[in-house]
Amino acid sequence: MSTYIDLKNDIQSWLADADMASVIPAFIRLCEVQINRELTTLAQETTVELSVESTQTPSATNYVPLPDDFIEIVTISSPQTLDNSALQYVSPDRMVAEDSPYFYSIKGSLIMLPTSVFDIVLTYAAKFPELTDTETTNWLTANAYDALLYGSLTHAEGYVMNDQRIPLWESAYRRAMDSINEEDDNARYSGNELRVI
Repeated sequence: MSTYIDLKNDIQSWLADADMASVIPAFIRLCEVQINRELTTLAQETTVELSVESTQTPSATNYVPLPDDFIEIVTISSPQTLDNSALQYVSPDRMVAEDSPYFYSIKGSLIMLPTSVFDIVLTYAAKFPELTDTETTNWLTANAYDALLYGSLTHAEGYVMNDQRIPLWESAYRRAMDSINEEDDNARYSGNELRVI
């Protein structure tokens, strides 16, 4: 498995400039931010159980903070529903007057819930953990090293104003991301026919 140290060394080798070592972590961070904006894979899906706390309960609505690594909701369910069914999204304005336990909304960094809901099971897409000198591996280093490398090089070439190289790395980055998305689609739907309902 490749590591953060491998990635920094490879970027420096491709740039062929030892003076760039101190700014390489910034290129990697920019690439990670970009990947977290563009990618939602099965590997990012995380399930947590959350409860409303009294300090998070203004009148008429219950609130639960979104996790720090939150990207987007996959599903929310609650044991307060009769059949533990998925809650449906409604606008924040409607949520203020909603008593039925079958709905939720989002306002800022909070999940809004009816006052009849106290616990939820949240499945969401999470950001990949940031690579650091102490956290040297994550799913990306094991499964998307090419995207990390090419995306970081795109930012590096822009930094050194080597504009003619940027399209090369952007193209390689896009191919890597397309491949990751295709593999994820295959993992999600393999063995099943797509049905239109």
